[in-house]
Amino acid sequence: MTSPPSQAGELKKDTRARMGFGSRCLIRIAQGRIILVGIAFLVFVVSALLWFLMEPSQDGKPVSYWILNLGTSGSGSEAALDKLGPERTIPYLLRALRGKYQPVSGWQRFYARHYAKIPTFLRKRLAAPLPGLAHARVDRVQVHAAYYLVHLAEHHPSEARMAVSQLVPLLEHSDGNTRFSAGIALSGFGSNAAPAIPAIENLLLSNPGKIHDIMLIVLEKCGPQAKRTIPALQQYLGSATGHSRIQCAKTLWRLDSSQADFVRPVAHKLSAAKDPRTRLECASLLWRMDKDAALVVPILIGLLKENYQPFDFRTLLLLKQIGPAARDAIPALAERLNRTDRESSFRSLAEEALRAMRGPAAAPAITNASNLAPIGSRQ
Repeated sequence: MTSPPSQAGELKKDTRARMGFGSRCLIRIAQGRIILVGIAFLVFVVSALLWFLMEPSQDGKPVSYWILNLGTSGSGSEAALDKLGPERTIPYLLRALRGKYQPVSGWQRFYARHYAKIPTFLRKRLAAPLPGLAHARVDRVQVHAAYYLVHLAEHHPSEARMAVSQLVPLLEHSDGNTRFSAGIALSGFGSNAAPAIPAIENLLLSNPGKIHDIMLIVLEKCGPQAKRTIPALQQYLGSATGHSRIQCAKTLWRLDSSQADFVRPVAHKLSAAKDPRTRLECASLLWRMDKDAALVVPILIGLLKENYQPFDFRTLLLLKQIGPAARDAIPALAERLNRTDRESSFRSLAEEALRAMRGPAAAPAITNASNLAPIGSRQ
């Protein structure tokens, strides 16, 4: 017997429906697998990208963490960076010196925004994005990063030298602290900082307002190669004021001692400035140039008589260097010690300066308690 036409049609429809349902299930399963594979691939790609973006680390903390904590007592940052080595730390030190602590790429910004959403098991294996910094702390970190570059230049000169080409453009940066920090860093490279000479010369001639004293010290340390800047320094000397002017005078003389007649009148004039640091620099320069104690010692006596003098140590060192010719400063130094309470290292240096000023003949008398009373009574 055969099925009626109507039943046969319904059977075909039912068969097609079942086949369609099965096909749709298979398609959905295939699509699900594709999605799972896609997700797995995406996780792999993201993980790989995050891995490549991760910074070198020491003791479980990224290099930026140690840089941000440079100068913090007990942080161990310098020791950690020493272990990482110059090749791995210099790129991040330069980034810090530029003041760049926030993510710089679109991906890194995305990472910082969505870090908290990453599954815990994966997040534990990834470096946390660095927090933002107040501007005042940015300035501090820039300076400490610069001083650490000086440290690298001293202990790893060949490896650290790679930083010079990236530091030089920062001397003309719009931010003053960035320029200052770049100058600090370059001051540690000695004559290897010679690529900075044209940039500093250009600032002296065309934009002297951007000059920091440390840039002039960089020129001094470059030695004879920096003599090309003498005309620019002479021009700057005529327009600079205060401490910048005496630093310019010092740089001129150190680069070329024949500039003494050009420099001496500036030092004489500024030796009466209100700023104690400027007066001390003048005294130091005049002593190096002419060894004229009659001119220099009165400046140092004036510094000893001031109630607050953050440059006491340098004053004592200069008095010790001058020796017996500075004998007239003994009463001022004794009085200074009587009215101030300073650390033992200061008092020890004061004793050395007194011995030098009293001279060899007076050395035995120094051991007498009455002669050291002004010093010993404070210890």
